[in-house]
Amino acid sequence: MANRLASLSILAALTFVPTSLQAQNLATNAASPSSPLTDDVMNKMLQLIDSQGTDRELIATVANTLGLSPTGKTWASRSVTLGDVATSFRGFYVSRGSDRDILVSMVRPLITVHAFRALRNGKVVTAFISDLKANKTTMRTPKEAQHELDTELAFWAANVDKLQQWGWCNGQPGGAKAVSPELRIRGCTSRIQSTVETPRTLALAYVKRGEAYNTKHDKDAAAKDFDQAVKVDPSFALAWAESCSFHMWISHDSDRAQKECGTAIKLDPKDASGWTYRGDIFLNLREYERAIQDYNQAIEVNPKWMWPWDNRGEAYLRSNKIDRAIQDFEQVIKLSPDYAMGYLDRGMAYIRKKQLELALADFETGLKVDPKSASSLFGRGLVKRLKGDRAGGDADIASAQAMSPKVAEAFEKNGIEIP
Repeated sequence: MANRLASLSILAALTFVPTSLQAQNLATNAASPSSPLTDDVMNKMLQLIDSQGTDRELIATVANTLGLSPTGKTWASRSVTLGDVATSFRGFYVSRGSDRDILVSMVRPLITVHAFRALRNGKVVTAFISDLKANKTTMRTPKEAQHELDTELAFWAANVDKLQQWGWCNGQPGGAKAVSPELRIRGCTSRIQSTVETPRTLALAYVKRGEAYNTKHDKDAAAKDFDQAVKVDPSFALAWAESCSFHMWISHDSDRAQKECGTAIKLDPKDASGWTYRGDIFLNLREYERAIQDYNQAIEVNPKWMWPWDNRGEAYLRSNKIDRAIQDFEQVIKLSPDYAMGYLDRGMAYIRKKQLELALADFETGLKVDPKSASSLFGRGLVKRLKGDRAGGDADIASAQAMSPKVAEAFEKNGIEIP
């Protein structure tokens, strides 16, 4: 089962910050001399990100609002989104400037974001608070924001060990090293065995541990965890959606999967996961129109998630609507330029249109993005054959089949004959 559970992203949610705030600079007032923004605290936070975090860019809107970048330049940042010890979720983004540390932190209950620009000694220079529910952003004076920053940093300093367990459990990509399935299981088990989690975060721990077991090909353990997730919090739409995906791709129980995705959609129709995974079921059953309808819903509620675009493109391709498929694959590439499958899928569509040069370019790009992509290598070999380079094509195809013996199946499913 592909890991398609998107991490919560507060920076994406902050795109509504009014541009009229960009020029404001509130660099006044002295900081508390006892600020927790010490080298020790900052280093602990950065170490946590290095082991579990995700490299990101501080979006221009946030940088501008903090007075960092009036020209729209982005600042490199690192982020981590973790389960809170006793509430819902909590996350932060931190960036080091030449003489400043910038912290953007999401505060419970998932609707309030505090962004701070502070000196290394903890003195707040600029800050704003955003109410995501009300879609309202308010600039704060440094004096108003200082206590909030100190409180937020104290939380991270006091809970770094427990949060590290959540970081392992989440297994988020990026950072200095990958999180192994064994370490993910260890972190999730620690949170499951604790007595401070809410039903929601406990269910999330079961979902994440189920994903880790699935990565280790322990189907039975994964199934038990997905079942337990929906038992401890039956109202958690994401748990139902992930269980649906598991039973579709691993258990191959499409009837059960459809029911579970239906439950996810009913609980939260604004979560794209349920719509997308149910679309995957219909795609696999070759019910392409029904799949497209569900992908349409998923894209409507979350147009920035590339997965429903990619699979809707595949449904269009299999329905011989090749131009529509190419449009969707182009959107996939735009959203995720480092996702090799986007180029692979568009390359397949170009083969169907007999536009071999464009197909070859896409397979070449796919190999640059992912040199281990057997499918991209197979596609390149196929185009070489079609262009008359039999020897070169045979060599690529043989290498691809050595990497993945069933690599040709995806091409055949999409209506491409293998010469």
